[in-house]
Amino acid sequence: MFRPLVRVLKYATIFAVFYCFYLACFDLASNLFSKSEPENKSEFEEKLDKIIDRIDLAVKNTREVQSSAEDLEKIVQNPNKRSKLIEKPPSRPDFNDFNPKIKNVHLDHGMPGNNQVVQLAEAQEQLAPEILPDANPSNFHHVLPEVHNTLKTSIIPVLVIACNRETVSQALDKLITSRKLVQNDVLKIPIVVSQDNCNHPGTTKVIEKYVKNYPDIHFIQHKNETDPAPELNARSKKWQIGYYKLSRHYKFALDEAFYKMFPGINIDATIIVEDDLEVSPDFFSYMLAGYEHMLVEEANGHKDQFLCVSAWNDNGKPQNVDNSQAGLMKAHLTDFFPGLGWLIRKHVWEEFRTVWPRAYWDDWVRLPDQRKNRACIQPEISRSHTFGKKGVSNGQFFEKHLKYIKLADITDVGVNEWRQALKPLVDKPVYDKTLASVLGATEKISQFELNKRCNAKPTKVSGKNLSDRELALLDPNYSYFRIEYNSENEFKSAAKTLGLMTDSKSGVPRTAYMGVIESQHQNCRVFITPPISKLGVGFKYDTSWKGKP
Repeated sequence: MFRPLVRVLKYATIFAVFYCFYLACFDLASNLFSKSEPENKSEFEEKLDKIIDRIDLAVKNTREVQSSAEDLEKIVQNPNKRSKLIEKPPSRPDFNDFNPKIKNVHLDHGMPGNNQVVQLAEAQEQLAPEILPDANPSNFHHVLPEVHNTLKTSIIPVLVIACNRETVSQALDKLITSRKLVQNDVLKIPIVVSQDNCNHPGTTKVIEKYVKNYPDIHFIQHKNETDPAPELNARSKKWQIGYYKLSRHYKFALDEAFYKMFPGINIDATIIVEDDLEVSPDFFSYMLAGYEHMLVEEANGHKDQFLCVSAWNDNGKPQNVDNSQAGLMKAHLTDFFPGLGWLIRKHVWEEFRTVWPRAYWDDWVRLPDQRKNRACIQPEISRSHTFGKKGVSNGQFFEKHLKYIKLADITDVGVNEWRQALKPLVDKPVYDKTLASVLGATEKISQFELNKRCNAKPTKVSGKNLSDRELALLDPNYSYFRIEYNSENEFKSAAKTLGLMTDSKSGVPRTAYMGVIESQHQNCRVFITPPISKLGVGFKYDTSWKGKP
C-alpha cells in the first residue's frame, strides 16, 4: 500500500518541477513582451530580479518536495518505522490527541526546535477551549512517546511484605496472574518476597517453593533480632511491638528493592503489597498506567504533585461505588494515603527513608509534613482486597468495613485502557479547578433528603456554565448532590448516613480530595464537601480534628 504512495509522490515532484518553471517562464514572457514598455532600465532590472527570485523559490520548494518523498521511501523500506505509519488511529478525538481540525501540521519528535512543533502548539492553543480549558494537551501528547519508552525499559519490582502467613501463596498467585497482562508494556516486574524475623518455617517453605519454580521471584529475609522498642513497658509492648517491627521491616525491604537487589539498575518505582492482599486481574495494568501518568505530569511541569498510586478505596463497599461498566474504569485523586497495594517512586522514598518512623509508618505518611499537598491516585473500585483479619492491627475495621470492600473482577484490561481512564485527571492544577466548578454547579441538599432524592428519576446537572471537561466528570445516568460540612461532627454525621468510614488522619477524611468525599448512593453521586468558598488552591485541612471513628 505504501509503494504506490511513494510512486505518486515522485510523479507529483516531477509535475511540480515543470509547473513551477512554467509559471516562471510565463511571468518572464509577460513582463518582457508587455505592451507597456518599462520607463527605464532600472525598472526592467527590478522586475527581472523579482522573476529570478520566484524561480529560486520554486526550485527550493521542488527540492523540499523531493526530499520529503525520499524520506517517506526510506520509512517505507524500514519495517520498524513503517509500523508507526499503520498504527490504528483513535476512534474519537479527545484532549490528549491531535485535534482533527488541525490539518497539514506534522509533529516531529526528533526536532525539538522545529517550527512545525510551534505551529501545532499554536493551533492546539486556539482550539483548546473546545476540548480542555486552560490545559496544554499538545505538550501532554508530545511527551507520551518518551514516557512509553521509559515504561518499556523499566524494571519495577513488587515487594511482598511477609511474616507468618502461609496464605502468602494466595497473594503470590494473584500477582503472577495479573503480571501476565502487562508483559509487553514493561521490561520486567520481578517479585521480591521479604519475610520478617517471625520464626515461622511454614511460611518460609511456601515462599521457597515459589522461588524454585519462578526465576524472577526473589526471597530476602529481615533477620534483625534486636528489640525495636526497648523503652516500652511489658503492657504497652504487648499490643504495640508489632507496629515497631513492621515499620523497621518496611524500611529494610524498600532499601533492598531500591538500592541493593538490582545493582547497576536505576529503580525509579516500587510496588508494595502485604502477604494478606490479593489483587485484581488488571492490578498491574492500573499501576503501570498510574505510574506513567505521574511521569507525564512531571514532564509537563507538575513535578512532585503525587505521593503514590494506590489500588485501594477505603470507601469501596458495593453500595458506595459506581458498579456500572463506566465505574469499573473510573479513578480519582485523594489526599488520604490509602496504602494496601501502592506504588512509591524513588525520589519520595529517598525523602522518607532518612526520617522514617520507628512505628505507625502509615499514619506518619499521612501527616502534613510528609504529604506536602501531594495526592495519590485511587480507583473507584478497589484493585486489591485484604483477607487478613488477624495481623498487627488486630483486625481494626475489618469486620465493619475492610472485608466488605469490593474487588474488581474485570479481566483483559490492559495499560492502554487505563491510560484512557486516567485522562480526566490530566493536568492536576486544571483538574482542581474543574472539580471546584462541578461542585459549584451541583445542588446542595440536606443529608436527610438523600433517600427521597436518590430514589427519584435522575436529574441532570445544568451544564449551562460548564466546559466540556467539566461535563465529562458527570454521568448522565445519575443525579448529583452535595452535602456541606463545617465541622468534624457534621462530616461524621453525613458520612454515617452514606455508610462511609468516619475517621480521619491529620484532619483528612478517608478518600478525601480538597476536603471532598465522593460516594455512590442509590441513583446518585453524592459529594460531602466543605463550603464551596473554601475549595480551590490553598485549601487546608483542619488538623485539630480528633480523627476518631
